Amino acid sequence: MEIRCLADVVRVHASVRPDKTALELDGTSVSWAELDRRTNQVATALLGVGVASQQRVALIDKNSLESYEVVFGLAKCN
Repeated sequence: MEIRCLADVVRVHASVRPDKTALELDGTSVSWAELDRRTNQVATALLGVGVASQQRVALIDKNSLESYEVVFGLAKCN
């Protein structure tokens, strides 16, 4: 499996190393499998409210685990 786009980063790592830490912030860590699951949920929710491929979406946040989930979830909408 090769990484060809931003969404593939999570997909590939989740399939190769699901239990390894993908993100860690303020003592909280998220595995690749969990990040893949969460970003799938974000993508499903965004598509459900009408966000389309290549549509611009603004995110105002500071460093948080959720901001990464949204960015990768948006990538999965394409």
